[in-house]
Parts: sequence; C-alpha cells; structure tokens
Amino acid sequence: MNQTTAFPPVVRPAGVDETSTEHYCPTTLLAMFTLLMAGHGCCVSADLMLGDRHYAKWQLALGRTLGDAELREVSRRLSAYFESWRVAAMASHS
Repeated sequence: MNQTTAFPPVVRPAGVDETSTEHYCPTTLLAMFTLLMAGHGCCVSADLMLGDRHYAKWQLALGRTLGDAELREVSRRLSAYFESWRVAAMASHS
C-alpha cells in the first residue's frame, strides 16, 4: 500500500535568510555529541535530537553532567543552537 504523509509546512522565524545555512543544526557537532555520549554508554538518536526539542534538551543536560570536559563543551555549543532556534521560532509567533 502506497500512502503519502502530509507534513506541516516549515515555519521559519521572521528575518531568517533563506539562502543562509545558519538555522541548520551543526551536524558535525551533533555527530560528535552522539559519539561522545556513546563512549559513556548512552545511546542518543540524532534523528530524535533534530525532531524533538525536549528530547534534545534532556540529552544535552545529561551530557553536561557526565564529567567529560569535551562532552560538556559540545553539549554547551549544541544547547546554544537549540535555544537560539527556539527563541527565534517563538518570536515569529508572537
């Protein structure tokens, strides 16, 4: 059976330059985060990180508590991405 899934339209924050890649998740950093977390025995889904902001924030918070300086820094940098996108998206809806 061939079914198509209707996805909601992408909502971009006001003022986002469509030709810019700034609003995309830094995938190299995300890959580094998932590998560092795996090194601590934590399985992290990159797909869920991108699709579920609550999951992403929970994983990033966990990453900051594991006592690994590199993981803590990567978590901090990724948190900045997720927070900046959330704030920008919220501003466009007000």
